[in-house]
Amino acid sequence: MRVICFGDSLTSCGSEDGRYSDVLQSRFPEHEIINKGVGGETFVDAKERLQEDVLDLKPDMVIVEFGANDWWQDERPYTAWAQDLEDVVLACQGIGAKVMVLGVFWPYRNGAGELVEKSYGIDERALAFRELEKATAERLSCNYIPNHQLEIIEDRCCWRDRNHPNENGNRSVASVLEPVLEKLLDCKAKTIRKEHPLTTR
Repeated sequence: MRVICFGDSLTSCGSEDGRYSDVLQSRFPEHEIINKGVGGETFVDAKERLQEDVLDLKPDMVIVEFGANDWWQDERPYTAWAQDLEDVVLACQGIGAKVMVLGVFWPYRNGAGELVEKSYGIDERALAFRELEKATAERLSCNYIPNHQLEIIEDRCCWRDRNHPNENGNRSVASVLEPVLEKLLDCKAKTIRKEHPLTTR
């Protein structure tokens, strides 16, 4: 199956061969996993390149990750982002692709293993959008990951910008997605790039 990871810098970050899509490709080598992440993009940008970067490639599955830059730029109401998400999902489903939606505004797991609200990159708009995001995913029968960075918010696995994981963090992101992909791809993931790499730091 062909899987396209369609998102912003949270999809493209991780350095060469260290993006979450690269980790997933190692774990699911019999499938094709393509990264179409572009840093700084909003849903408006996503819709402009949706046809060329996603639909024309005829994927079997699309992983959609947008919304963070719409929040940062604060140029349009959150209801517009939610409508854009619906438009993107329907376009992908229209060519027969399954869709997984990745959120980033929901709680994360702290060092004690407790789910806690984010304190960085969050406000009333994000709280409202995440409810619409979840409702849209459920209504359109998408697989939904509330916070794909669930396990890494307090982990030292990001670049200078605390929102963008390096390969270490992307291994965790891949592990959050892995159980869903195993069901959708009907195969067991290989135990590749599971442990944290050793470091002298």
